[in-house]
Formats: sequence, structure tokens, C-alpha cells
Amino acid sequence: MQMRIGIIGLGYVGLTLAITAAEHGVDVYGVEISEHIKSCLRENRAHFFEPGLDRLIARQNGRNFHCVESFPQDKGFDAFVITVGTPLLAGGG
Repeated sequence: MQMRIGIIGLGYVGLTLAITAAEHGVDVYGVEISEHIKSCLRENRAHFFEPGLDRLIARQNGRNFHCVESFPQDKGFDAFVITVGTPLLAGGG
């Protein structure tokens, strides 16, 4: 049985984790709210530069990697990972 994970946030950490996991046979569903990031993924590219990542996105998009608005209710997940940005407070807190 194929492992399935959900990732919340497809920024620098979430997207590289998602695509790497997909490359290793994990079924990955990534939830993202940024229209810019979703637009880039529809074009099989990352919204930042990481050598080789665009090629992997193109290979996994719709295969083991799925960018979705919300997690499908009809699928079971083995794990969820939250990779949303954490803003720092004024003064470094």
C-alpha cells in the first residue's frame, strides 16, 4: 500500500519536501492558498529557484504530487505536515 501524506503550505520547505517525497513513491497532497504558488505549479515550476526542482515538479505533478484546495475526504492519510511561515515578532521574539 502506498503511503499518503498531506502537506499544508507549499513554500520553500513544503514544496521541496512534497516533491522529494513524491519522487520516493509517496502519494502527496499539498494544500496552498497563494494564487502565485498555485499558478507556478500549474506551469510545472517552483516559485523560487532550486536546481532541478522544476524538472521534478513536471515529472510528479498529477502523478504522486497533487496541489489541492483542501484534502480529499475520501482518502486516508498516514501523516500531515504543517510548513506554513511563522512570522517573527518585533524584537526577534
